[in-house]
Amino acid sequence: MAGGDALRALSERVGPGDKDNVEGQAARDYFQLLHPGLNRRCDDPFNSVLNYGYAIVRGALARALVTTGFVPALGIHHHSQFNAFNLTDDLIEPFRPCVDMIAPGIVSLTARLSAQQRHALRDVLFMRVHMGGRRVTVSQAVEEVADSLVRAMRDKDPGKLRLPKVIAPEYDLGTRD
Repeated sequence: MAGGDALRALSERVGPGDKDNVEGQAARDYFQLLHPGLNRRCDDPFNSVLNYGYAIVRGALARALVTTGFVPALGIHHHSQFNAFNLTDDLIEPFRPCVDMIAPGIVSLTARLSAQQRHALRDVLFMRVHMGGRRVTVSQAVEEVADSLVRAMRDKDPGKLRLPKVIAPEYDLGTRD
């Protein structure tokens, strides 16, 4: 079974609470397909690029949550008392592929990121994703996700939560500073 098909099959097996840790198995397989030999817990240069890129998206999402009145430490599924971003981590997964797509073009031989690499990773906020039939930047999408979470919780309707769909790397470079 090809990598994508195997991951898709695993995704269909994730159940409530993921008691069988299917998501963890899928993550391990996914990162091996993304970058063979990658260990997400080591000082690998590719890992450094991913972590920095995810931190950029995580920060933007946390800011959007705060501006809509949420406390990012109070999560829905994430509950760690040591994590100030539990709610952010509940919502970040749909944004990770944006970083995953640009990371291979940024990685170098050293785990320490240069200023140029950090600036290139900032561009993840200008990638376009699909939200409700429209193409918007990741920056706009994190705000829409936070706004939709307000509506979903207010109306007690999880169907009102809007999440982005990432299709292919698309950038809106005209909006950058």
